[in-house]
Amino acid sequence: MMTRATQTMLGWVAMGGAACCLVAAPAEPAPDFGEVFGLLRTHLKGIDADALNKAAVEGLLDQLHPKVTLLPARDPDTPATPAPSLRKSLLFDGAFGYFQFGPLAGDAGARLREAFDQLNATHPLKGVILDLRFAGGTDYGAAVAVADWFFAGSQPLADWGSGMKHSAVKDNALALPLAILVNTKTAGAAEVLAGVLRQGGIGLLLGSRTAGQASQFAEFTLRNGQRLRLAVQPVKLGRGRPISASGLRPDIHVAVRLADESRFLEDAYAPAAAGAPASAAAAAAGTAASQATNAGSRRINEAELIRRHRENRGPDDEREAGQEAGEPDAPVLQDPVLARALDLLKGLAVIRVKPPQSSPRE
Repeated sequence: MMTRATQTMLGWVAMGGAACCLVAAPAEPAPDFGEVFGLLRTHLKGIDADALNKAAVEGLLDQLHPKVTLLPARDPDTPATPAPSLRKSLLFDGAFGYFQFGPLAGDAGARLREAFDQLNATHPLKGVILDLRFAGGTDYGAAVAVADWFFAGSQPLADWGSGMKHSAVKDNALALPLAILVNTKTAGAAEVLAGVLRQGGIGLLLGSRTAGQASQFAEFTLRNGQRLRLAVQPVKLGRGRPISASGLRPDIHVAVRLADESRFLEDAYAPAAAGAPASAAAAAAGTAASQATNAGSRRINEAELIRRHRENRGPDDEREAGQEAGEPDAPVLQDPVLARALDLLKGLAVIRVKPPQSSPRE
């Protein structure tokens, strides 16, 4: 028996391909949910009311995510232990502070200052990296508190429904070059922090587009104890525009698999998992930097090339000097986003300290 689809296809062929020029009809509006649900409940066989209800709820949650989220019931006997706002602080190449955040909470700003002061006391920093990959949180006040440290004057920062918050006038604002690492799991308060710093011209975003989940939420407890979290108010940045639902686009895009990126957060020198896409493998080798092709070679970046040029030294001279001094092989940084950020900051540091050129003599 010839199906309707087959008949339609044969009709197009008979028309000599004229069907290819037809304009598709506009999509019809969705049918009424109550009507469809009632018909399914009455006439669909082999499915009970609980299964039908579960399918309807899951469909709604899937279609409306991330504006609607179903959360588990709270256990009154197990108090929630908040994750630390600042997960890790490290020093790279003796002059660049790296600060990795978890869910932003009320103490995020104080934790960052404390960690910065500890690193800066022993190794004066020339640049800062804020790693907001996989970071989130709904405490937008914490995001503003962190961002405030980077602004010397009064600037509009963010509004999440209680009026626009401004930075305070201060003489101890952090004025070092700043790189902000983001990915598709950068959401909520971390996303607002990234947006505020980028919009204020404080730093550049590196990585992949953020989650687009910067909203003020309200929670409603359901009869079964579960909680329904609804986005009720978009968060607006200093210029009055909300963060798009498609997220923030990075200034420098570096593609990395989420699974590898999660591992890099634990160990930036860990190799990428086997079977990584070619694009990620190429990025891991260094997209902007000249990355060594084996773990035993020393990594050469833009800042090092500039320094060698100023000192009239070549790679062979540097290698021989290192061998004479018995310098061990440096480990190769495998995290491509972090490597890109370090190269950027090193280049900026060289430019900032470059002495003024004297005019040529007559």
